[in-house]
Amino acid sequence: MKFIHTADLHLGRFYKGELPLEIAKIRREELWKNFENIVKYASEKNVDFLLISGDIYEREYFTLDDMNRFASIINTLEDIKVFIIAGNHDYIDKNTLYNKVRFNKNIYIFKSKEYFDIDELKLRVHGISWDRDIDFSKDLDFEIKDDYKNILLIHGSVSGKDYFPIDLDKIKNFDYIALGHIHLREKVKENAYYPGSPEGLNFKEVGERGFLEIHLKDKLDVKFTNNQIRKYNVFNIEINKKESILEINNKIKDILSSYKKDLNRIILVGEYENPKYLENSILLDSEYFYTEIINELSKSYSIEDLYLENKENIIGKVIEDLSEDREALNIAIEALMEAQNEN
Repeated sequence: MKFIHTADLHLGRFYKGELPLEIAKIRREELWKNFENIVKYASEKNVDFLLISGDIYEREYFTLDDMNRFASIINTLEDIKVFIIAGNHDYIDKNTLYNKVRFNKNIYIFKSKEYFDIDELKLRVHGISWDRDIDFSKDLDFEIKDDYKNILLIHGSVSGKDYFPIDLDKIKNFDYIALGHIHLREKVKENAYYPGSPEGLNFKEVGERGFLEIHLKDKLDVKFTNNQIRKYNVFNIEINKKESILEINNKIKDILSSYKKDLNRIILVGEYENPKYLENSILLDSEYFYTEIINELSKSYSIEDLYLENKENIIGKVIEDLSEDREALNIAIEALMEAQNEN
């Protein structure tokens, strides 16, 4: 059998001031477009079923119109079964929007801990949807069906470091475990995978994004498919205090030349005589979709000149005391200069 595994779509994400309004609006639509592309791919490849392992939408911002839009997209899969669990962002309760729209007969939405048997595939699909009282330390006993393939959809963390921990040893007897919640693609065990979010959602989520296509017969074959519309990229650019503004602008443009359609963050590091002036002098063409500048430059100065100007005050005293530790000296002088400027 062949199926697709995705999770953490976060449809309706609002970005909460992370991006300018117009860029955020485009990104919200691109999350929808990405999902439409996954559904289209599933249809074109004629897979047996699609798994969506939670956090399909952002409950705080998702409306009934949005849920009708989601249903209209997923209902196009008339001959392909779809299994959906709710995560912590789209948890199930009496007001859940999943209950307010109509899905076709092949859409299976787990309202709690349950399973569905698909006899023509000799398949049992288990799942747990989030509610407010879920406790993975107690709810991980399942009725594995012999002579069937058994698949589990579950949303949480297997690392033990998260606040939604899952004990993987309690669910190891499945043919495939379709995990959600962690936005980075990861093979946890031979039979357990996070697909990661199909689009990066912020600058912590760099790199390739997509979904997993799985063939399950005598053995498990898992293939990653890149489906992202736009990437998040972060570049640390070392600034040499001897470089001109023109040289620095050209350096940045060279780096961004292959990433014009992406969301880019430039972090300026190193020293410069006037860091704020440099930041304001960086010119980016309108052809770039979105680029932001993070200024982490230190102000460059001559220790010798600074000492001659301040040897009778605290700055001079600090230079004398920390002359053998340049790193500590730089930190101390930076703080003293900032305090001096504030006064």
